Amino acid sequence: HMYGAGRYYLADAFNEMLPPVGGGHDGSRNVSTATRDRRLAAYGKAMYTSIADAVPGATWVIQSWTFGADSRFWQPEAVAAFLRDVPDDRMLVLDIGNDRYADVWKQTRAFAGKRWIYGYIYNYGGSNPVYGDLGYYRDDIAALTARKDTGH
Repeated sequence: HMYGAGRYYLADAFNEMLPPVGGGHDGSRNVSTATRDRRLAAYGKAMYTSIADAVPGATWVIQSWTFGADSRFWQPEAVAAFLRDVPDDRMLVLDIGNDRYADVWKQTRAFAGKRWIYGYIYNYGGSNPVYGDLGYYRDDIAALTARKDTGH
């Protein structure tokens, strides 16, 4: 009651695992690219629809390191297929693992036009202090904001 109804709902699909779109260990074997993309689109649509049906007007939030951790599978076309049936204004990608998986936004063509936020994970749990290469963070953000191909 204090903050009102939620508008943003985090639902990470396939975090640290590949989607079961094919018969092989890599998730894509034995199926055509068209079949893979159709199945990925169905997963994305189902994720979004489950949130939108429960809370009309809600935004689905997803963390991007799924795409960076399994970049051999999550090629730009696969990411675009997964996100294509989600309205642009109802999706928010948290590209927050840039100190571990750099340039995921670039590798995915700015998440196929979806809104996204850039950042870092300082400690991955179990540790409270902020640490890391602070100069890298500064320089990385400066370089990103100077680019014209971010989709923003």
